[in-house]
Amino acid sequence: MNTKFKITAAVLSAGLIITPLSGLVQNNQNVAKADNTVVKEQNKKKYINHINYIDSQIHLKNNQLVMNKDKIYKYLKQNWLEINVNDNYKSPEEYLSNIEVAITAMNEKVASGWYKFDKEKGMIQKYQSREWINGYERYEKWWGFQYYARGAAGEQLARDFEDAAEKRAWGAGALGTVGVFSGGIGIPLLVIFTGFTTTQFYSIATKVRRHISSYGTVKVSVYVSGSYYTVEPIQ
Repeated sequence: MNTKFKITAAVLSAGLIITPLSGLVQNNQNVAKADNTVVKEQNKKKYINHINYIDSQIHLKNNQLVMNKDKIYKYLKQNWLEINVNDNYKSPEEYLSNIEVAITAMNEKVASGWYKFDKEKGMIQKYQSREWINGYERYEKWWGFQYYARGAAGEQLARDFEDAAEKRAWGAGALGTVGVFSGGIGIPLLVIFTGFTTTQFYSIATKVRRHISSYGTVKVSVYVSGSYYTVEPIQ
């Protein structure tokens, strides 16, 4: 009886020891996840701030985009590690070249008469069919895309992001085929968009619906080379 009691007591004691330790491990994992989320959010804010600065050095003059190449190049070199977050580019020179190519492509499209600049230097088709675009507006930027939706159009935008999640290839659906950072040849940017996960696309769709429900409007900005996005009400 004494032996059995000792064994039982030992097992119970072990259980009391193991349980707190396992809880401690779980707590540590939760803290690590929280810290990782904070770091990711900080990196995202830094990246978007960098893009905003570069964008501030690109101006619309005589209906054409003109860039301050020297200032942008200097800025790229100073902040290269934070800007080239996914190691998509070998050097600041390559990144700068891609910006030039994207801007040139946009200027050529506008010069053709079929496109126009709007929404703070974003480009949109002049005669874009609202039926084709499912009621929301899509603007091309040198750094990616912006989508604006109001009311019922928000649901269609959410569905299109879900469609993108399934296809994992923009250009095959309504979200668009453009030449941002690709030489302006109008092909799907499969290499760049592989940075976006299926989970991210579904997450955008969910946030679009929440914003439409809460505010009645939604603006989605997608930064293709950084694989970041923001969802907010239209101001």
